[in-house]
Formats: sequence, C-alpha cells, structure tokens
Amino acid sequence: MAVTTTSVDWSTRWMGGFCVVAAVGGLPVRCADYIAHPPLESVLTLPPVGIWPNADHKAARSAWEDALGGAPVVLLRSLARARELLLLAAGVRLGELVGVPANGDRDLVESVKRFGACPAFFGLDTALAPAADTARQHGIRYRWAQPFGGVGARGDATWVDCADTLPNVHWQGQRPPATLFGLHLSAGERETAALLVFGDVAFARAVHALVADDDLPDPSRALAQLRRLLDDGAASGLAREQQAVLSETSRGLLDAAGLELLAASENGALAHHVAVRIPDESDPATFYAYVKAEQTPVRWLTTERPLHYAAVREPGRCATAATELARWILVPVGPAYTDEEINHAVLGIVKAAEYLGVRWRTDLARAVDYAAMMDELYGPGHDAYRPVFPIATLVR
Repeated sequence: MAVTTTSVDWSTRWMGGFCVVAAVGGLPVRCADYIAHPPLESVLTLPPVGIWPNADHKAARSAWEDALGGAPVVLLRSLARARELLLLAAGVRLGELVGVPANGDRDLVESVKRFGACPAFFGLDTALAPAADTARQHGIRYRWAQPFGGVGARGDATWVDCADTLPNVHWQGQRPPATLFGLHLSAGERETAALLVFGDVAFARAVHALVADDDLPDPSRALAQLRRLLDDGAASGLAREQQAVLSETSRGLLDAAGLELLAASENGALAHHVAVRIPDESDPATFYAYVKAEQTPVRWLTTERPLHYAAVREPGRCATAATELARWILVPVGPAYTDEEINHAVLGIVKAAEYLGVRWRTDLARAVDYAAMMDELYGPGHDAYRPVFPIATLVR
C-alpha cells in the first residue's frame, strides 16, 4: 500500500502563505508535467493477465456473494441488459414514467427509453440525492439514483446505478432493492459486464429467473476482477488500498480546508474521488479556476455529469439541480497514491479556500482564530486570509 500517512496535522499544512510541505523538501502543488500514479478510473479495467482458470458461472456468482456479505447477486454480460432486466422484473409498463436524475447520463436514460418507458427527470438535493419534493410526483413507482464515480446519496431511490465503478467489498450497510455496478472486464461496453447486488431477496430471484445463458459474462474474468479487489493475506487488495487513500484525503481536506465533503460510503461503491462542496459565498467557476491554477487534478461535477438535455426542459426543479451540480468539485485519487500525491490533492483545495476567504467554512471558531492570527502576523492592511462569511457573532 502506497499510503503511509497516519499522523499528519493537516490543519497546519498551509498557514498564512507558508507551506510546511515545501519547507521540508516536498512539493506543495504539482508542476505542470508532474507524473502521478493513475486515479482509480484508469485502473478499473481488468488487465489481460491473471485470469482465473477453470471457473464456471455458479462459482463466480457464489464467490461474489460471499465477498459481499451474502447479498444476492446476478452477473451479466452487459450493462444495458442489466438495466433491461431490472425494468422487466419490476413489471414496468410500456409508457410508464420511470424517475431518473436530472443529470442522468445518456446510457441510463436511453435504457429506459429502449424498454418503452418514459424517463421522468427529478431534481437533486444538496447531497445530490433525489429531491424529496419531486421524486414521488406523477405516480412514479421506480426511481434511479446515479452517483458519479460512486459519490452521491441515493435518498429513497429504488435502484442505484454505479456502472462507472466497482463495489467496495469491505462496505457494510443497508442495500437498496438493487444496485448496478460495472465489472469492467474489458474496455468495450458490450463485454464490460455488469454486477447486480440486491437488498431485496425476492426481487433478486425475479431477476435471476429472467437470465438466459447468453446473458452471462466470462466467469474466469469475473472471478479475476474479484480477486483484484480482495485482500490475499500478504497484501491489500484494490478495494482496501483505494479506501485508505480516500480516507486520508478526506481527513486532509476536512482538517486543512474545513469545507463540506460528501460521504462516499452510502452506496457500497468504490469511490473514484472525494467530493468537496464549494461554499455558497464563493462563485463556483472562480473557485474551480483557482484550484486548477495550482495544477491540482480536480474535476467539476457540472461539466462531468451535466444536466441531461431533456431535463433542461423541466422548469424549476432542474434549474435547482444545475445549481447544486456546480457546487461540487471532485478530487480524484488512486489506490497507489503516495503521501506526496495526497498532499498535492489536499493543498490545491486548501489554497483556493484560503485565497477566496472560505477556509474553515464548517468551523467558524477556527476561522475566527485564524483571521485574528493573520491580522497579528501581517497587520490590518494585509492581503492574506480574510473570511467572506459572517463570523462577527463569535467570540475568540
């Protein structure tokens, strides 16, 4: 495992223009040509080596169920077929409205349309879950949630589409009726394969009864992908390594930047990134530009998973969804990230928050103390940290 950081005092890594990391010989931010370890999304696809020999479909299914705490699973050759079987097993009628998020991707929306149902776009709340005031409108029986890179709340969605990532085999929690994961057995969509994990045993049986022989993926490759995720006693598997980097990056961002983060554990997915909410006092595009200027490899949710073009026609709730999407910056991490790479990921966000006066937005007492320290250090006319959110009511 690359991560060794366990006792870093992240809250003092960037203080008033002085970076401790640089002082001890590290790099405070990445240079433009810095070569880093790849993020998770770049290593999800199963390499063409290490295939499990002499496997069959029953063994593959059983192994995945054991790894996921006994939850029923169905393995399928394609993501499109997995979505079709969910709709079929649920008894969705032709022309029936099926809820999809305002920023649902083309694959999800087209799957609903190909089935003969009608996508009904709903808004998102501040945790990127189905908005409570829209999800049940118009007699909608079934609703999809679709986190991006495994991050995003499911709310009261019936099904969760996490096709862009693998399951976290170490996750323990209550599962929705069905969660769709990509198995990422190959780069092509037709053979990438899908994994359905169920929280509803009866529904799992209904889906399994519809599976035909030509729906099944290569069992050897399905087992090989599972082996990559699991610990083998001598070394940590992909899932635990990624979770360790996510945990340390989250801790660093919370302690050093003091901004709101979105939990990545609710869906049982292996998250690609840590999601950081841009405070209401900052213009989202400006904050994103400041982070990018530090060569921090971040992504902006509003450009990565924007509103679906058909959702734009839905007034009110989808406009609110667009506002929420623009508030989230994604900090990608990979399972082999080093301490230095975690430093880079954290400090880019910290510096942007510092410059724009929103550092420690979630810890007002700390913001008061830090602002006072800047006044004492630089004098009343300084250009260092000045909070742009109300702190006058607090007493040091």
